Amino acid sequence: MQRSSQRPQQQQQQLLLLRLLLLVCACIVGGELRDSKLGCIGTFRLPLSPLTVSTPPLLLRLQQQQQQQQQQQQQQQQQQQQQQQQTHSGYPPQQAAAIAAGTATAAAAMPSTTPPAAAASGEAAAAAAAALAETAKAEAEALAETAKAEAAAAAEVAAAKEAAAAEEAAAGVPHADDNEGSPEDYDYVGTQVKVVLAEIEAAAAAAAAAAGTEVKIPLLVAVSKTYPAAAVAAAAAAGLQHFGENYPQELIDKSKKLPDDLKWHLIGGLQSNKVRALLKKVPHLHSVDSVDSEDLALLLDKEAGKLGRRLRVLVQVNAGGDPQKRGVLGSDWPSTLQLALDLALLIVEECDSLIFRGFMTVAPQEATAAEEAFTRMAELKTAALANDTIRESLGGEDLELSMGMSRDMQAAIAHGSTQVRVGTAIFGARIRVKGSSSFNLTVLKAI
Repeated sequence: MQRSSQRPQQQQQQLLLLRLLLLVCACIVGGELRDSKLGCIGTFRLPLSPLTVSTPPLLLRLQQQQQQQQQQQQQQQQQQQQQQQQTHSGYPPQQAAAIAAGTATAAAAMPSTTPPAAAASGEAAAAAAAALAETAKAEAEALAETAKAEAAAAAEVAAAKEAAAAEEAAAGVPHADDNEGSPEDYDYVGTQVKVVLAEIEAAAAAAAAAAGTEVKIPLLVAVSKTYPAAAVAAAAAAGLQHFGENYPQELIDKSKKLPDDLKWHLIGGLQSNKVRALLKKVPHLHSVDSVDSEDLALLLDKEAGKLGRRLRVLVQVNAGGDPQKRGVLGSDWPSTLQLALDLALLIVEECDSLIFRGFMTVAPQEATAAEEAFTRMAELKTAALANDTIRESLGGEDLELSMGMSRDMQAAIAHGSTQVRVGTAIFGARIRVKGSSSFNLTVLKAI
């Protein structure tokens, strides 16, 4: 043990002597050596010819041994790090960090009983363990933050889906094959169709008598939104051909289950990302009755052109002035009227794949406000027919006014409606069963 412990000291002494010899040689090569401490007095000059200085074998061996010792220390450190990683790899990041930190602390606190080289190696291992602990801790914190962010994002998505589902449920948007029922469930629809048609004819006759002129009987568009395809089939069997839907996807799904000779009207809002699918998947779409912006008109024209078809459209007007409802709306009625005429002209002049057919409005529920809205729409029709471009684009056909529903169709017809949109009076009220997510149809004798 003493010999092994003295060997590094001897090697260090030999290395020191060799370094001193090299220093002396360097001074000689420089041309001059003055060293009073060595007892050399005078000046030694050598010729300036090149000298070849070779490293002594002993020095080479010492250098190689020193390099080998350094390599061994590095290998020991790497092995210790690998062992620590393997030991901690089965734990979660936070536990691994704690274990590594404890290992480093224990290693640092352990009294040193090893030679200086081994002590240095232990210190390096402790430092490596501490670094590993810090790395594991940082990784654990990063993973925790990522998990927290992902959980928050998932919660937002779930909340958005829940809100959308609640909105659809409140609006009565059905899912595919929702409560289809059997044909016998809709035997009453044929009777209701006859009742509604009789009421429309009576209202038209009353309007003709009041005006002292002949009044065209308005077209009945059966609003089938939220009602299953079986109910639509029953209405079609009673002689109806025109059906209105508020939701593009519902229209697409329902049209696949019914004959192609039915004429579908989209009477609800149409988002730009739904335009292409609607036109492509419903080739027998009769019209879009809810065009309320230049952007929508131009997009419909573009997509219809790609399919090589021409599509009828109505301009939706917010004649009641309610900012919560859809339709062209200005600061007051004169500005609203002008905006509606401008949009109609845009369609006529710039949209080759669209056919402008008239205007549509949803009147307020209050009777007096509804009367005022119908009066405004009649004024808009007069202004549109006074425009040569719009009038000539109609090709001799009447300009359509789509207004009036189950609650106010008599008043709408009295003010010149050419299309009435009726749903409840034909199909009945769609109500939610308490404690259930499904819907039941019940006949509402509204007329």
